[in-house]
Amino acid sequence: MPNQLPRFCIRCGEKIEDYSNKTLCNKCIKELKLEDALPDSKTIPQKEKPIKKFPKNDVEKITIPIDKRELKAKKKIVPKTWNKGDIILDLYEVRDELGVGGMGKVHKVYHRGWNIDLAVKSPNEDSLSRAGGIDELINEAETWINLDLHPNIVTCYYTRTLGNIPRIFIEFVDEGSLKKWIKEGKLTELKDMLDVAIQFAWGLNYAHKQQIRKDEKLVHKDVKPANVLMTKDGTLKITDFGLSKARGGMTPEYCSPEQVLQALGKDIELTLKTDIYSFAVSILEMFIGERTWSHGEAAPSVLEGYIEGIIPKKYNNLPNMSEELITLLKRCFQKNPKARPKDMLEIANTLQDIYKNEIGTPYPREHPKELKLLADSLNNKALSFLDLGNQKEAIKVFNQALETEPSHTNATYIQD
Repeated sequence: MPNQLPRFCIRCGEKIEDYSNKTLCNKCIKELKLEDALPDSKTIPQKEKPIKKFPKNDVEKITIPIDKRELKAKKKIVPKTWNKGDIILDLYEVRDELGVGGMGKVHKVYHRGWNIDLAVKSPNEDSLSRAGGIDELINEAETWINLDLHPNIVTCYYTRTLGNIPRIFIEFVDEGSLKKWIKEGKLTELKDMLDVAIQFAWGLNYAHKQQIRKDEKLVHKDVKPANVLMTKDGTLKITDFGLSKARGGMTPEYCSPEQVLQALGKDIELTLKTDIYSFAVSILEMFIGERTWSHGEAAPSVLEGYIEGIIPKKYNNLPNMSEELITLLKRCFQKNPKARPKDMLEIANTLQDIYKNEIGTPYPREHPKELKLLADSLNNKALSFLDLGNQKEAIKVFNQALETEPSHTNATYIQD
């Protein structure tokens, strides 16, 4: 019999003993009166491939019987507090605590079924209260889950309410935050700093085009170096989309003038121009090597102090900002949002021109294609809805996977 990683039932969490691609154990299959297991959970979105569209009539629709009471009871036995070495539902191995913030704890967790490390956010009571409770926090997280794949955005796979806490399971990024890189002086080469800025702009530009409600586009509202993660090869990934309420709203040190007015009770809509302002504050911090201000509104004055040499750089080997870059940041810092650049794509294009002028060669990275969710990732998304006991949405997404790829074996099973 070939070697295979252990598999675990997505309904009861018990180990599946027989060698197969089932995701339900024989006991659960029998209890649910299914002739076969539910779709395979070991499918992680990896690469782009052509997506074919098929008429809906050609796709057999599915229904899923779920014992919600038993599923919820199983999740409630999970401990509220996780510690290194814990094994949750015989599926998740808690390997480390990555950090503690205003929203709660973040753990590094090994997923036995998928054979990968994930980061798991466990909100604390304060963040749950700010979000309006478990259901509201889950709704916020779904904004992130619904984003298609993009190389400059941390993937959010699903949420699971375990131990009465809605845990957010996301892509594990290995080299810490941009905040850490700035603090430790890891960015001292101009080409690397411009590379970070361009990727940062690409990720935000992609997010800003996403429709989350009628007439409402996605705005991050808490753009800052701590919400930007880095990989070993220098790839930048933006994290924590849609969690502004749980985080407590804006971070004062990076907020835009309109965010301050909104916090004071003014009826002001926050647009992508808010993220543009906070993006520029983050870039300013990167070139100074530290944050020397307590409120985002001070950033234009700090930039002037930097230009005049009043505010020194933390590290002597940090490069100077070019006139072109200074001009770009000044545009981003305009008090009137309408006076700022049109969008992040304009900023990214300007930064690429600056890169070419300053470094002497064209920017080497290609603009990432906007990948659509493949049948595999749709399947994962549906399984997350099953975890939450949301049968209606699970069926909807399973059917989307079938419409995308009718022969997708992981999204098909035989009904009773």
